[in-house]
Amino acid sequence: MKPRLVLLDADVIIEAHNIGVWQDIIKGYEVLVPSIIIEDQAKFYSKQEQRTTIDLKSQVAQHQIQEIQTTTEEIECLYEKFARNPPEIHPGETEAVAYIFCHSEEGHVFCTGDHAAIIALTKCGMSDKVISFEELLNKIGLTKTLKKQLTESYRKDVTKKASTQKIMEQGTK
Repeated sequence: MKPRLVLLDADVIIEAHNIGVWQDIIKGYEVLVPSIIIEDQAKFYSKQEQRTTIDLKSQVAQHQIQEIQTTTEEIECLYEKFARNPPEIHPGETEAVAYIFCHSEEGHVFCTGDHAAIIALTKCGMSDKVISFEELLNKIGLTKTLKKQLTESYRKDVTKKASTQKIMEQGTK
């Protein structure tokens, strides 16, 4: 059985296509993609100034990837956790973070380079549910030069800062 992976960020999906590793990822992992990403966000990538379409819907239809949808209740549950200071994350990240938050027992991890999404999961005590794109690639034997926000060092830095923020916020309650 493949390890489970929620590949949220449209940035991660687009970059995977851009650097030519998308097929490696869907062969190496069980890829779950939030419906908002499929519908609205990961539509194309540009390589050598040529715009190429990304057709995630057909990959869902061919059972190469799975589409996930969160319920209103799951999103409300996430935002209740942040009643005083909700995270400022985009709809795609919100759907993925809520899914991870409400389905943590299922062993999913969230591949993202999104600062706010990493902070949100860290403040929920779920930093172990975030994986960098760099680490994701390394686990299937690939090494690529990536944008800073997709590296393991970036994920670790943001996680460390978020952990410190969480401790400071708990001290002010």
